[in-house]
Amino acid sequence: MKNGTGHYLLIDGVNKTFPGQNGRERLKVLDEINLYADEGEIIGIVGPSGCGKSTLLNIIAGFVPPDRGRVVFCGKHVQKPSPERAVVFQTVVLFPWLTVWDNISYGLKRRGEKNIARLVKRYIQIVGLDSFEYYYPDQLSGGMQQRVALARVLVLNPRLLLMDEPFASLDALSRLTMQQLLLDIWQKLRITVLFVTHDVEEALLLTHRIYIMSRRPGRIIREIQVPFGFPRSFSLTGTPCFAQLKSEILNTLILGLK
Repeated sequence: MKNGTGHYLLIDGVNKTFPGQNGRERLKVLDEINLYADEGEIIGIVGPSGCGKSTLLNIIAGFVPPDRGRVVFCGKHVQKPSPERAVVFQTVVLFPWLTVWDNISYGLKRRGEKNIARLVKRYIQIVGLDSFEYYYPDQLSGGMQQRVALARVLVLNPRLLLMDEPFASLDALSRLTMQQLLLDIWQKLRITVLFVTHDVEEALLLTHRIYIMSRRPGRIIREIQVPFGFPRSFSLTGTPCFAQLKSEILNTLILGLK
């Protein structure tokens, strides 16, 4: 489904500033951001630390308004948070007093969903948490906690998944495992994903297209079409095409720092 703009998600001329430390000067974070996502795409956003990637995701989620510009999703201007646009953060936020099952079912219970047991069981299987239903968060590894967080938003059937460097705090092996899990989930659900990362290889492995941002104030300085088909394998990282694209993106990021 495309909205009236021709795209499933459109970010059009978005600007954002915040108060400076002295309370008078303004800190410009985003400058004329334009990008789009079509239904079923995984879109990557890469850029240096502090360039406004997380701020952009918060605007798309409806947590903060832009100063200027618009976000249009499924034909509607985004003005507030919605379960249609779910966020997975880098820092996992789970209820420590609830089990895996109860964390995942929490949102379903709040909205009075029927067939809760069936839905929770399905998404526990999708994220690979079988046999861990009655564990508490502090009994799980960081990677497994992130699986719970992912299942908790997916069970609500969002149309757009916003992921803010969700695997950055994981060890190398857990990160690779979660990257593969995301690819497997996308193959099953074909959900639209906006994936923010500072890891160029991660962006190339996971996405259809990549937007590269400059340093603050963040601007889109290049869009790259990722040529690899799906399903994908980590063996791509050893190919000349992957190495060339990685080099191009890194060079663009370096230029964006100037």
